Amino acid sequence: SGSGFGSGPSTLASLTSETGGRVFRDADTDADIFADLRAIEANLRNQYRLVYRPANLQHDGSFHRITLVTPDRVATTTIRPGYYAPTH
Repeated sequence: SGSGFGSGPSTLASLTSETGGRVFRDADTDADIFADLRAIEANLRNQYRLVYRPANLQHDGSFHRITLVTPDRVATTTIRPGYYAPTH
C-alpha cells in the first residue's frame, strides 16, 4: 500500500511482540470480553520488573538481544526481545 501504514493486524502483532504486549481481538460475546478482562487482571497481578545493566554498555544506539531463563516452575513469560543501547 502507498499509505505507509501497512497491514493493521500485522503491524499490531509486530508492536506487541517487540514490547512484550498482547493482542486482544474484538469480542463477539460478553463471555469473550470477560475472559479477556480476566487474562488482563491475571497479568497485572503477576508482573515483575527486572532491570538489566550490562557491565560493558556501549553508547552506540544499537539493538542487543536478551534471553531470560526462568526456573521450571514458571509456566510462561512475556518479555521484550532486547533493548536499544543509549546514544549518549
